[in-house]
Amino acid sequence: ILTEYILALGLAFIVSGITVYFRDMEHIMGIIGEFFASEGVWSWTGYLLLALPVSCYIFGMLYRNAVRNNIRELNSEECIESMKSFRFISNIVLYTAVTPIILLYIVFFFSQASYFLSAFSGTLPEAFSYAEYARKGFFELCTIAVINLAVIIFMNVTAKKSGEERTAALKIYTSVLSVSTLILIATAMSKMIMYIDTYGLTELRVYTTWFMVLTAYIFVLILVKQFKRGLGIAKLESIGFTIMFAILCFSRSEVIITKYNIRMYNAGYLNELDMNSIENMSDDALLAAVDEGVLDVQKAQEISSVCHGEETINQLNLSSLILKNK
Repeated sequence: ILTEYILALGLAFIVSGITVYFRDMEHIMGIIGEFFASEGVWSWTGYLLLALPVSCYIFGMLYRNAVRNNIRELNSEECIESMKSFRFISNIVLYTAVTPIILLYIVFFFSQASYFLSAFSGTLPEAFSYAEYARKGFFELCTIAVINLAVIIFMNVTAKKSGEERTAALKIYTSVLSVSTLILIATAMSKMIMYIDTYGLTELRVYTTWFMVLTAYIFVLILVKQFKRGLGIAKLESIGFTIMFAILCFSRSEVIITKYNIRMYNAGYLNELDMNSIENMSDDALLAAVDEGVLDVQKAQEISSVCHGEETINQLNLSSLILKNK
């Protein structure tokens, strides 16, 4: 009897423990769920997913360049032989596959001629706002540019007669795809210029325009490559991207945006000056607005102290120091 009593008592303790455990687990799981539902966790998760492989690659690159034991360096002959192993598709097959894409582009351009050409004449199509017109043009450009670049790379890498043996037909197909992309870039740029002329500059519009110019530069190099053998396209693209990225980083784009919008507004080309966007930018924009006479110094200092004063990035910013001591 005593044994049965002890077993029953132990069983009761076990059941009670399981009940408490699951009750606490529900609470704990709820806390965990709330934690993972917050925006900060997902943003940091995205940073980690990007940072881990990039940091591993950079570490491996630096390590192998510092410790160069038993390294077999590649030469140009080995690279050429390695590229030849990818050339396994007949050129005729590739031309047959790409011809419908080019015909589709031709039909698309002619059927939508008024939609595309209106951007060059400065005329806004019906049922479109300037924002929708520019946004649609940019995303059309992104889609077609990615498709055309992928097709060009695939053709020139996998075609049996490519590289030094590149045929005239392959050059023509690559040139047509490049030119069609450049035409679309020109229309997208025209739409963006119409949008900027009406509403002024913003950071997003500057970045979008910068990207379109960079895309045009890449496809111009691809086009020139078809007629100039030996052109170091990878080298020129790397140099061009580096120069353009440096211009974007060091040109103080917010100052340019602010001064452009203010001067265009004073000249009567803009119907409204968006002070809210200026006040939400960095102290560079605030100082430019003060210098242009559209923002009071005291108000600019208050905005800076509330919005930017606690950010470490602005503690040594020259514009912040000048604005603070005005």
